[in-house]
Amino acid sequence: MTDNPRVTTRDGIVDMVLDMPARRNALTRDTARAMLSALDSTLSDPETRVLLIRAEGPSFCSGLDLDDLNGPSAFAEWMPLWTEIHCRLAESAVPIVIAAQGAMVNAGAGLAMSADVLLVSDDAFLQVGEIKQGLAAPVCIAWLALRHPQAVARQICLLGDRIPADKLLRLSIAAAVHPASELTDRAREVAGQLARYPASGASRTAAALSAAYPTDMRTLLAGIAQAGDMAAPTEFAPARVR
Repeated sequence: MTDNPRVTTRDGIVDMVLDMPARRNALTRDTARAMLSALDSTLSDPETRVLLIRAEGPSFCSGLDLDDLNGPSAFAEWMPLWTEIHCRLAESAVPIVIAAQGAMVNAGAGLAMSADVLLVSDDAFLQVGEIKQGLAAPVCIAWLALRHPQAVARQICLLGDRIPADKLLRLSIAAAVHPASELTDRAREVAGQLARYPASGASRTAAALSAAYPTDMRTLLAGIAQAGDMAAPTEFAPARVR
């Protein structure tokens, strides 16, 4: 079986690739464990200068794989893994570049919004559709709260609609929009630009930004969890979010 995600390192750039295109890169517990392990090893490596996250196939990530996560016990195992992944990303002193094409849905939207620099394809859309499944979206809400106005967060999370690439750019969720055929090359260029900066620049900038915006991901997610029941219902609604 293909490693998922596939992780390689070259010239200080860690290339983490979701590689289950036949499943639209839907996330499983095994994927989350592998991601967390890769983050542990790469983000602590002093040679790592940039983390680039991207995906194979026409979709960046369609959310959770409900064949793996359909039920409360599986979801209870999933949520701590997913929470820890996003805490590591939020705490990273390494710049994070994400290239996202096609669908960024639910958990995929949360992953996309973890980027310091998010590049999307012209056919991309982001959708936080958990409300249509009877769920909250704690990770998406947390990233929106950390980085975007409350009005934007409410519109995205309460309507649950698809947000196309041009609107993501206007909302400053995406940094740039590129043709799908050029997206990976453009993302590698941005990652290469960041990798050429002095390593101390990234760590000092990350520390300064943390001081300027003192609400951290762990505190935020803990508060969101206390605000309501974050457990899954007995069964998920159908996986397809329109």
